[in-house]
Amino acid sequence: KNFFTESINTHGCNCFHLANANDRHQLLTQFLIPTAVQLSSPTLNILNKLLSQGTYIDCLLPFHLAVAKGSTPCVLPLLHLVQQDSSLSNCISLNLTDQRNHNSLIIAACNGHASLLSLFLSFDTHCQAQETSTNNNDNNNNNNNSSSNSGRSGYRENLNVEQRNKDGRTILHFAAMKSYEHVAKMVLDHLEKFRPEVDLTAFIETTDLGGSSAIHIASSLENIEVIQEILRHKSNANILQRTKSGDTVLNLLVKYQADKPSHKVIESFSFLLDAIKTQLQNQKEKNTGKDSGSDLAEILSSAKTCFGKTIIHDLCKQRQWQLLDLLLDFCRKNAPKSSSQDSTKILLEARDHDGMSVLHEAVTSWRQIKTKRTEALEAEKSEQEKLADEAHIAESCLKTVACLIDNGMDPNIKDHSDSTPLYLLCFNTENPVVVKLVKYLLGVGADPLIEHLYGWNCLHAIQYTIQSKSEGDGQPGSLEAKNNAIEIESVLRNHVVNNMAGKANYFESEFDPKKPRDFSKQKIFQRRSGKHNLVPLEERKAVLNGEINLKGVAQYILNKEKTQKGSVKVIVMTGAGISTSAGIPDFRGRENGVYNNKETRNIFSIETLINEPGKFYSFVRSMMTPIIDGKITPTPTHHFIKLLESKGILLRNFTQNIDMLEHYAGIDPDKVIECHGSFKSFRCLNIHQTCSDVIIDDEPTLNIIWEEIKQGKIPKCKKGCGNHLRPNVTFFGEGMNIRFMDGERQDLEQCDVLIVMGTSLVVYPFAGMVSKVEI
Repeated sequence: KNFFTESINTHGCNCFHLANANDRHQLLTQFLIPTAVQLSSPTLNILNKLLSQGTYIDCLLPFHLAVAKGSTPCVLPLLHLVQQDSSLSNCISLNLTDQRNHNSLIIAACNGHASLLSLFLSFDTHCQAQETSTNNNDNNNNNNNSSSNSGRSGYRENLNVEQRNKDGRTILHFAAMKSYEHVAKMVLDHLEKFRPEVDLTAFIETTDLGGSSAIHIASSLENIEVIQEILRHKSNANILQRTKSGDTVLNLLVKYQADKPSHKVIESFSFLLDAIKTQLQNQKEKNTGKDSGSDLAEILSSAKTCFGKTIIHDLCKQRQWQLLDLLLDFCRKNAPKSSSQDSTKILLEARDHDGMSVLHEAVTSWRQIKTKRTEALEAEKSEQEKLADEAHIAESCLKTVACLIDNGMDPNIKDHSDSTPLYLLCFNTENPVVVKLVKYLLGVGADPLIEHLYGWNCLHAIQYTIQSKSEGDGQPGSLEAKNNAIEIESVLRNHVVNNMAGKANYFESEFDPKKPRDFSKQKIFQRRSGKHNLVPLEERKAVLNGEINLKGVAQYILNKEKTQKGSVKVIVMTGAGISTSAGIPDFRGRENGVYNNKETRNIFSIETLINEPGKFYSFVRSMMTPIIDGKITPTPTHHFIKLLESKGILLRNFTQNIDMLEHYAGIDPDKVIECHGSFKSFRCLNIHQTCSDVIIDDEPTLNIIWEEIKQGKIPKCKKGCGNHLRPNVTFFGEGMNIRFMDGERQDLEQCDVLIVMGTSLVVYPFAGMVSKVEI
C-alpha cells in the first residue's frame, strides 16, 4: 500500500503514469489495476487516488499519458473502469484537461494518433443519439436493432470537441500546426454530421491569443492541404481574416520565405489568391447580385500589419520577385470592370506607418537579420558558398526592384521624412549590390538632389557615410562599406554634372558640403500613420480635455475611475532612462551608452560570456555591486510605479531593465514583467547538462554568487558540473521569455492607460507593444 500511494519519481509520476507512458498495458490490466482495487478500503480508494495524481509539469494524469502514447490497450481498460465506477470520472474522462487546458482529443491529435482520435469521436453521445434515432425510424426489426446497439455499446461521453487550451487554440489549430489534414477532416466531418448545433464557420474562424486561426497557422507552415480541407467544409470561412499583428494568410505564407520560392509555395500562393477571389465574388453576388467594383488590390493594400506593412512590403522584403510579379498580374487580370483605378497602382502606392513604400523596402532587402541560428549556419559555409549566396541575394534584390519599376513604380517616391529610395541607399553601403542599385535607379530617373526633411540630399548623405566609415566604428565590413560609398559618390557626382540639365557647375555654385541638418523639422511625427494618427488630432486632444501633460493624464485616470466599473488598468513600459538618475548608465545614450563604447558594445553577447567570462563579470561587478550593496537605490520613477500599485491601478510594469530596482522599490513581482530578464536568478551555462534547467534564485546561494563576483571570481555551477553560471538575462539573439509573450497578449487587451518612460522604443518586440493597445 505504501509503495502504491507514496512512490513518485522526480517528475511526479507514479506507477500508473509510467505504465501508460510506456504502453505496459498487460502490467496495467493484470497487476496494477487489480492490486490497487484489492488494497483499497471504504475510506481510501487507492485506484482513484493514483489515477487522480498529476505530474509536476503540466499536471498530466495517467490517462493523459496513455492517450499521448497512443496506447489503445491502455486507454480502453481505463475507460471500462469508469463505466464500472462512476466516481472515477474525476480522473478518467476525455474532457479532463491538463494544466494547459488540453483535453484527450487535443492530446491525441497533437501526437498524430488518428485511430485513437477516431475512436474517441465515436464515443460522443451525439453519435449515439443520432444512430438510435436512425435505427428507430428505419423499421421495427428487433434483431437489427439489437445487432446495431451491441456493436456500438460501450463508453459514452458528451465530448467537448471545441475545447480551447490556455493559448486559445482548438484541435483544428493543432491539426494545422502538425500538417495533419486527416485530423482536420475527421474533426470537421464529425461536427458537420453529428453536431449541427455547433457553428462550423465560427469554430473554423476561432483565433488564439495572437489572433491566429487554424488557416493562419496552416499558411505560415505551408500546410495548404489543411486549408483545402477546411474550405471544402466551409467555403465561406473568412480567408482574409487577420491576426492581431495584422497578418493575412498571404503575409504569413511568404514572411519567412527569402529569394526563390519553392514550387509548393508558388502553388500555395496561387491557390490562396484563387480562394480569395472566389470568396469576394460570392460576397458580391450575395450582397448586390452584381459586380460591386470592390477590388482585390484595394483589399490587399488596406490589409496592413501593426507596422502598416502590406503583402507587397513582405514580398519585397523577402526579395520574392516571382510571387510579386504573380500577384500584380493576378490583380491586373481580375480587376472588376467597374473599377476606375489601376489595380497595380493601388498596390504599389501602399505605405507603412513610416511612409516607406514598397520600393524603399525592396532597395534595402539585401540586409539580412542575423540570429544565432543564421550566424551558426553561415559559419559552416565555405567562402565559395558565401560568395554564391551574396551573388544570389544581389540578383534577387535587383530583380525585385526592377519588377516594381517595370510595373510603373515612381523611383522618386518619398517616405514621411522625404527620404527617397536613393537617399536611403546612401546610408547603407555595406553590400556591393548597393552600387548596382544606385546605378540602376539613376538610369530609370531617380533624382539625387531631392532634399530630405532635414535639408540634406544624396550627396550630403554619401559624404556623411564616407566620413563615418573612415573614422571606423569597429564593425566588420567598415572598409568595404567605405569603398562602396566612395564609388557611389563618384557615380552620383558624374550623374549630376553630365546627365542633369543645368547642373554642370552644381558643385562649384550650389552644393554646400558643410550644410547642417535641420532637426527642428519634426513634421515626420505628424505624418506617421500609426494607430494614434488614425484618430483625428482634435479627438485625441479631447481625451485629456486639451491638457496634454501629466496633470491631464492624472485627471483622466480619476475620471475613468468614477465612470467605469472596476479599477482603471494602467500599464507602464520602462527602459534604462528611468535608472540613469540613480547612476546606472543607459545602453543607447550617445555619450555614456553601453552600446556606444567599443569595450562594452558586445558585452551582452553570449559569445562574450563563453569566451571572455572575466570581461563579462567585471562589467557585471561594476554595474550591479552598488545596487546589491544598497549604494544605488530606486529613483522617483520606481517609487511612482509603486504608488500606482498601492492605489490599485497598476496592471503591469513591462520593463526592459535588468537592474532589479523594481524589486528594491518593493513592487509586487507579479506586477512586474522583466522583458529582458534580470540578475535576480542564475543558471548553468552548459545547456547539455540537466543542471541548466535548475533556476538558482534562493537567497543563500545568491549571496554566495554575489560574493564571488565582488571578489573578481567567475561564479561556477553549484551542482558540481564545473561550468560557468549565467544570469537569467536575455542575451543578443535569444528569444523573449514566456512571461512577456503571455503578458503582452493578455494585458494589452485590458489596458486603459499606457505610460511609456525612459525607453527609445527601438528594440523589438518590446517597442511593438505600443501598436497593440486597443484604441
